[in-house]
Amino acid sequence: MLVDMLMAQTTCVWTLADRDRLPDDGNRYELVTGELFVTPAPSPGHEMLSTALRYLLDPYVLAHTHGRVYTPHSVVRTRGSQVEPDLIVRPPLATLPEQWEAMPTPLLVVEVLSRTTRRRDQEQKRNFYLAIGVKDGA
Repeated sequence: MLVDMLMAQTTCVWTLADRDRLPDDGNRYELVTGELFVTPAPSPGHEMLSTALRYLLDPYVLAHTHGRVYTPHSVVRTRGSQVEPDLIVRPPLATLPEQWEAMPTPLLVVEVLSRTTRRRDQEQKRNFYLAIGVKDGA
């Protein structure tokens, strides 16, 4: 009779310092409450959709003085986490801070879902956004 033994697996809890030491190799390294997510560069279709959404969102945000739309490589860095949403709307700023940590909480975060990122975007990252005060619009 065979008995399967379940072994406890230890997982590494990542810090922002650990994430900052990762190579600049074209991958997107995001850290959500100690969990590291590695995502390859987005596909052309992903970028086309993200760009189309920005073209639609930009005039509305500016016309209603909600702030600015930020695109990839703009990050949300707070509470020991760092994520890079596809689009971010942040409230207007009198002066632009030099550090991401000093940026205001986003009014809106847009994640373009794909087969490889859907689960983490809808679970871990969504929970993170809600925890930092981004309103739920799902």
